[in-house]
Amino acid sequence: MNSDAALVFDRAMRDLKLVMLPAASALEQVFEELVRASKKFGPFKSPLEGQAIIAEEFDEFTQAVRHEGLTRAREEAVQLAAMAVRFLVDTAEAKDGK
Repeated sequence: MNSDAALVFDRAMRDLKLVMLPAASALEQVFEELVRASKKFGPFKSPLEGQAIIAEEFDEFTQAVRHEGLTRAREEAVQLAAMAVRFLVDTAEAKDGK
């Protein structure tokens, strides 16, 4: 690898670490919440139920951001993200239809 390519590679790796390390921590929290909620509640019974749960989580996130502080907002953001992933997982085999 020539020195220019090596420099570009080194910069890219540094930038990747700056982004991925915090993202890995956040994704770990989302995964843990996804597992917890899935065990407790099981899969969504329908896409409509999933949408309703996501809407509820979004409302709780909005309330936390506006009135409860960053710590609570981050907790709600984790729950919101986990429910979005749960929707994707639970509807992966569903056919399109309303």
